[in-house]
Amino acid sequence: MKKIAILVIAATNQPLYVHYIHTQWTQLIQHTRKHTPHIDVFLLFEHDTDISEFQKIRDNIIQDPLADYSLLCPPVFQTINIPGILSKTVYAFDLLKDQYDVFFRTNLSSLIRLPSLDKFIQEKQRICYSGSWVWDDALRSDLVYYDKIGPGKCIKSLDELERYAGNSFCSGAGYLLSAEEASSLIERKREIRFDIIDDVSVGLMFSSHEILPGFSLDVSPDQPLDKALDIIRTTDACHIRLTHWPLEYAKGFWQELHRDQRGGEKRMANEIVIDPRLRLASKVKQVFKFANRQSLKFFSRGTRLLEKIGVAKSKLINLELQGPENLILNLKFKKNASISLIRQAVALNCGVDETRITMIQDGKILDDNITFQEISYVDDNKLEFLIV
Repeated sequence: MKKIAILVIAATNQPLYVHYIHTQWTQLIQHTRKHTPHIDVFLLFEHDTDISEFQKIRDNIIQDPLADYSLLCPPVFQTINIPGILSKTVYAFDLLKDQYDVFFRTNLSSLIRLPSLDKFIQEKQRICYSGSWVWDDALRSDLVYYDKIGPGKCIKSLDELERYAGNSFCSGAGYLLSAEEASSLIERKREIRFDIIDDVSVGLMFSSHEILPGFSLDVSPDQPLDKALDIIRTTDACHIRLTHWPLEYAKGFWQELHRDQRGGEKRMANEIVIDPRLRLASKVKQVFKFANRQSLKFFSRGTRLLEKIGVAKSKLINLELQGPENLILNLKFKKNASISLIRQAVALNCGVDETRITMIQDGKILDDNITFQEISYVDDNKLEFLIV
């Protein structure tokens, strides 16, 4: 199994960034600590950032020790991002290059769909410098277009870049790098241009890359919050960029997402609740709640579930499972799939003709006789559950 490090460019100079750290990134770090020991998340800060309010995640913070950026870049070319972002990125690569197989570099304004990212990396035979948003064979022309070359600029002439093999770069919002590539970058540290934007500088260092269509998704705030939520809930992307979100929009989003995950303070543990967007009959909740409380004999063998709960087949699309014993997120039950939740809970096995619900306790099957037939597959033969 490949070991993965997610490196997150972090800062506290905006309230939005602090919000992201205290909410989604702290939660992701705590989740990986408990459930995915082969994945670690690290927040990358500059040397002078006060990180005292983040003590809960202190072990997952990497702080660049370099205090004098003039060693990397003349002060006249320094900005709020140059050379700080690249300096702390390179420092993190140097620190971790021998401990991980794959690196994913991103920023605070991102969401990671961890199961999707993990599956993508584990199943992909070769990980290389790659991402969804790539300026393919356009690095130098991009520098020219944005007037970054010429007298008084950090790059006086394109001739300065002749020593670099790369002419493409992956957006710094999210790119993958293998451990070998990270080591190669560190070995050539003296060649790195710290006086230009970080993702362009990294692109100069690599002669090859890969474009990953659909790996990342950009979600802007130029739409109602509920639409943004629907997009994020249903996307197959591993990485979601929250582009230029205002603080209040981000807070509203997190409240809704948190409500999705927690189910509200008043919900009982292990309660299964139908997605309210489907407007299904309220008795559906009672059927599933009753079944999940270890009383599956409520149904006799062969009972048709859809007849029992009285809803149209085409409406049975999303179910949301709440409770600490069932911790699988965003599973898609495809044709011929068989999925089991074995945390002393209910196992849902979906096949072509039926969905079987099985009670499992201490690894032993308690009741495997309850079959719900004629569960309709919708949306290209798949039945989608949202399970947290």
